[in-house]
Amino acid sequence: MADVLEEWMVLHMYSHVACKEKFHVVCCTKPKQLAFLINSNLTDFVKKNPLLVACNALIAADAHDFLKYDSYVACCEPVSLAFIDEQAYDVVGSINDTAKNSIINAVTVSPSLVSRQKAWILEALG
Repeated sequence: MADVLEEWMVLHMYSHVACKEKFHVVCCTKPKQLAFLINSNLTDFVKKNPLLVACNALIAADAHDFLKYDSYVACCEPVSLAFIDEQAYDVVGSINDTAKNSIINAVTVSPSLVSRQKAWILEALG
């Protein structure tokens, strides 16, 4: 558990198409395959809401070779891995215990996760 997937997403802009790498932390595989998105920074909206800030787990770049910058695991809304094409991502590493504990803390306080999702994720990461 807690493998990190790298996904190349195709973004359709106004005048061009671009590819962007996105990282996901696998947080649960049973009964559903779920992951959290890793973001390089917090949006202004999140920064203005202390509860949302608490739902974002810091992950240090110096402890994770696949990251260029300290980043945040968005523990507010899991992504279903069922919707990600397996050929569109690679496993690039896993998170360390410090990051895992930070995710557990963020999941615990998340107001948007339903109780069954919290239970699945906490059991998988615990």
